[in-house]
Amino acid sequence: MLESAVGLIGREGVPEAIAGLLRDYRLITLVGPGGVGKTTLANDLAGQVADRFVGGVYVAELAGVDQDDDLAAIVARQLDASSLEGLRLRSVGQPTLVVLDNCESALAASRDVAVDLTSGDSDITVVATSRSPLYALGERLFPVRPLSVADDESTDETFDEPSAAELLFLRRAKESGAAWPQDETNLSAVRQLTRQLNGLPLAIELAAARSRALGPMELVDLLDRQLDVLIRPGGMQERHHSLRSVIEASYE
Repeated sequence: MLESAVGLIGREGVPEAIAGLLRDYRLITLVGPGGVGKTTLANDLAGQVADRFVGGVYVAELAGVDQDDDLAAIVARQLDASSLEGLRLRSVGQPTLVVLDNCESALAASRDVAVDLTSGDSDITVVATSRSPLYALGERLFPVRPLSVADDESTDETFDEPSAAELLFLRRAKESGAAWPQDETNLSAVRQLTRQLNGLPLAIELAAARSRALGPMELVDLLDRQLDVLIRPGGMQERHHSLRSVIEASYE
């Protein structure tokens, strides 16, 4: 079975495309549904372009905040600055990249912070992730779409050319220690499963993580009856805790 050689599965060339936009835009928002992989893509991008930003690369996590919070103070604290103004002054002559992750939690406040950071003489570039545009002046949107899935007319003969969604499932299943054979029956179930999950990377990863105990056929059967069977314990935001919450967040 073929595998992605390097980088993000199904996103080959995408970080490079965004990196090219960073030369012309000070604010780029990665837009897409919950669980589509915006945060993963932003982190990969930040690593690739770090050498272009001598002032540093910073990430501010905004999940869980709301419009009543002092977002400017929260962001400044996460970016090791006394204030946004202090961060702007520190960046002059020192190109700096700031990632604002999960801006949908407080959209208007996130827009204000992004505009503030890129205003005046600052040398700050902002990459935001959000389920919705920030609607800021000068914002450049970059849609992040689900991974490709096999079309309904695909046959068993196409298993040698798996979709990106199938590649991700197989890679994560292998990493989890799954030992079921990649035979025609299981590959057909993987194909059906990734279609049902609409190519959402996080949903696919949650399913793959459980394939060590449940084979693909069992997962397909359970998916129709009990979405909460696919739960990743600990260390995740509540909205990404189970497959049900991933799909509900995406639909919302």
